[in-house]
Amino acid sequence: MALFIQLVRSKETEELMRHPKEFMLLTQIALRASRGDDAFSGLAAGESMIGDHVSIGLSKQNYRTAKANIQKWNFATFRVTNRGTIAKLTDSRVYDINISTSNTPANTQPNTQLTLQLTPNNNINNLITNTPPIIPHRGSSKDKAEIIIPDVLKDSPEFLTAWTAWTEYRKTERRKPVSPTAAARQLKKLAVLGPAAAVAMINQSIDSDWTGLFPVKAGNIHTQTNSQSKFSGRF
Repeated sequence: MALFIQLVRSKETEELMRHPKEFMLLTQIALRASRGDDAFSGLAAGESMIGDHVSIGLSKQNYRTAKANIQKWNFATFRVTNRGTIAKLTDSRVYDINISTSNTPANTQPNTQLTLQLTPNNNINNLITNTPPIIPHRGSSKDKAEIIIPDVLKDSPEFLTAWTAWTEYRKTERRKPVSPTAAARQLKKLAVLGPAAAVAMINQSIDSDWTGLFPVKAGNIHTQTNSQSKFSGRF
């Protein structure tokens, strides 16, 4: 019998389809996910190797943003290894990957369905449209301070998405999480720039594989340059 995955008819699926980048990445993860613990590939049930963002039509920036959102919405988690990025599905609100119920190698068992453990049934629309202005810091256990988004930035969905991508990039890909102190200083200066220029500055750093934020180079964005001249160095 052919192997299969199921696309679940749910409110979460309908909502996720309005976010094609995240939907495409989650589809790739589900299609590649191991149905059981696989000693040959080293993948556990529900895990898959990802990273080839071009194969699903995503730029590096769109791929990183989609990863950050999928993790924020509790559909999957990600970890970086010496072989590449491994994604792991964390619930079946959108895809049921037909996990094998046996301990024998994956892809050799009948299609017995086993629903993945569900996370709390949060409505994804609320998670997307009502993003809280306070983002908990998930760095060192020594510092549990909360990162407060300035008023001028907190009402911009584009900025909130870019900031989430920035902190996730620093944590998972550069392995240098943004500390609460550094985040507060960065946000204070980004607030002076305004949402559009702040997003451009963050995107520039991620696309360039930088660990710091720099004034946007001329020609990189189509916004006012006056605010950019206020910052001549790294912060």
